[in-house]
Amino acid sequence: EEIKSIKLGYGNYNTQMYNLIYGNHIGNAYFTFTGSRRSTDSWREWNEFSTNQGSLKIGHNFDEKTTLEANLSYTKADLQLPGTLTKEQFESDISQLTSGQWRNMGRYSEVFYSSLKLEKEIGDIKFKPLIFYQTWHHYHPVTGIINDGGANVYGADIQADIEHRFFGIKATLTGGITGQIDKADGDKYTYRDYVTGSGGRLLYTTSDEKGDLAETDKDTTKKWGIYLQESLRPTDRWIIDLGIRYDQVLFDIDSEQYMEYSYAQGKYVVSRESISAERTFDYVSPRVGLIYKLSKVFNLYGNISTGFQTPQSSELSANKDLKPLKTINYETGLKARFDGGHSIDLSVFYMTVKDEIVQTILPGNISSYSNAGESERKGIELSGKAQVLKGLFIGGSYTYSDFKFKEFLEPVRQGQTYVYYDRSSNRYPYIPMHQYSLFASYKNPSGFKFKIDTNTWGRYYVDNANSETYEGYKFLTNLLIGYERKNLDISLDCQNLFDKRYAMEVTKEVGGTTQYRPGAPFTMMARITYRF
Repeated sequence: EEIKSIKLGYGNYNTQMYNLIYGNHIGNAYFTFTGSRRSTDSWREWNEFSTNQGSLKIGHNFDEKTTLEANLSYTKADLQLPGTLTKEQFESDISQLTSGQWRNMGRYSEVFYSSLKLEKEIGDIKFKPLIFYQTWHHYHPVTGIINDGGANVYGADIQADIEHRFFGIKATLTGGITGQIDKADGDKYTYRDYVTGSGGRLLYTTSDEKGDLAETDKDTTKKWGIYLQESLRPTDRWIIDLGIRYDQVLFDIDSEQYMEYSYAQGKYVVSRESISAERTFDYVSPRVGLIYKLSKVFNLYGNISTGFQTPQSSELSANKDLKPLKTINYETGLKARFDGGHSIDLSVFYMTVKDEIVQTILPGNISSYSNAGESERKGIELSGKAQVLKGLFIGGSYTYSDFKFKEFLEPVRQGQTYVYYDRSSNRYPYIPMHQYSLFASYKNPSGFKFKIDTNTWGRYYVDNANSETYEGYKFLTNLLIGYERKNLDISLDCQNLFDKRYAMEVTKEVGGTTQYRPGAPFTMMARITYRF
């Protein structure tokens, strides 16, 4: 923990970075302080960003078997969200402001987190209880509304590891219980400043200042779980994990709506509605995992696991009938580590998914959520690196993703009713079948170093209907060159070296227009780090 360093960075678009780490100990007590600031004026209109972060870790080693550690952290982040561009705008000038209605979206947040963790060994048992508290607040202008609120989060995780023998086999039993309560309290407001057209229709916003109160929300989410895992080592070559977990999540949502934005009328209207929902979800998740050490170099592994994911409160507010996603995952693979720093990682997986929570983007960039009946995900992940000369490594990665809806009737709102469209056998949007990357890195004993990497995303569909594709991007390249000697590290980091025009994400409204989120152009940052 005795790390002491200072880092400074400056790049184009007035991008700045400052970072300080100071760690030390006094007797058996230790502490680490970190502080950082990052900010940029950005390459695009309404896309400024700044964040200030600070943290303090304090611990005490009472003896070789007892440690108590406290963590405190604070983050303040201000982020403007610039919105999407039409295809014509994307091809002409990626730095321009969106032409959509909601031109002043953003997220301005403060987060405070604290935790206390104890590790205590008594014989063959290691206790690891953890308690934590977090409070956060955000001011979050989004499509049609401005969110102003926050939450208090309380939680604990009580875990123990027990070394023992299972019918003569060396084993470790890990068990615990975890719980968390999120109490959220927030309000929603109309936008205060906007330009209107014929009939008082809202054409576009001109600021992110809040106007009239539109809704009050009080949400409580309670979740708890209990888990056990037996890790067996029959021989030095085998590791067998047998685990099971039970989780329960309880939602209590209470909202009072006074106003809403009517997309049919194009303006804010009075709308008195009480929204109340209480939902409880629970699930048992078993797991089996195997590792076989084929040799000093090669490890084979296999895994069968299950899991579930509940809807978020905001998704349940939009659709109270949502079900949790449930998965069964089958995975096998190979890991190899050679002398000289060479490595290979291969993973093959197959996953069945029931009740996938799917987002539908409606005209006006409104999101709605529904469950797909059944989905299937298949894929291969391969990565590796090799040292071809002393200090010179080359490597890369490849991912194949075949994600499909097997049964999915997508509800699309038309007026006050929903029309259902069959999307069965369609592919997931926004996920290319092929992704790959290549890199080369070199470090000379003199201190000179460089790394170059290039990334390619294949084409993908932009909506659940698979009505249109985006071609993706090829060979998006980054370069780092620098000098590192003793305590000094100087580097120049160049992102998007050849200034390619590409989209981070392309989406399409149902029956509407295609929207592009442009990626950053060529950017540079010079950094200097000194460790003392």
